[in-house]
Amino acid sequence: MFENWEEDNFYAWLAGFWEGEGSLTKVNKKWDMTNRYVLRISQKQISVLESIQHYLGKGYIYGERPRINSHSPSGMSIPAFYITRTDDVLYVLDKIIPYLTFRKEYVQERFNLLKYHRENNFHSRHPFTREEKSIIKNCSKIKEIVKLFPDRSYGTLYNKKKHMEAELIK
Repeated sequence: MFENWEEDNFYAWLAGFWEGEGSLTKVNKKWDMTNRYVLRISQKQISVLESIQHYLGKGYIYGERPRINSHSPSGMSIPAFYITRTDDVLYVLDKIIPYLTFRKEYVQERFNLLKYHRENNFHSRHPFTREEKSIIKNCSKIKEIVKLFPDRSYGTLYNKKKHMEAELIK
């Protein structure tokens, strides 16, 4: 569908299409305080989503599937294209931001925050230093640990503490 399109034309079209059919959602899990976002586009015509995925070389598609308590006449969910990897979300947002209209400010703020956190390793997957491990090991309460490491998620710190306690028992 987009094989003959120039890159600028594709991202301009994608920006408009995403503003009408898409969303940028923060992953909200009680235990996870990292700044992770999901870029999503819903569309009844799955071929359009497949073309977008093929052009970008990123993301995945969930097709139509039964939906419990659905209000849609068919009882099925609408197919959707998802981008969940932080680097991929940043890449696509960087490409579409110049073409956005009514969501531009909102998306730019989220993009800047996500980029800042990525550049400063404020995500749950960077390893603990020896000093951090020592502090975690010697703290008795998880609330104290969370105060000492505001850039780490509660879930990451809790799991690390439990893992270290389990190692001591062995």
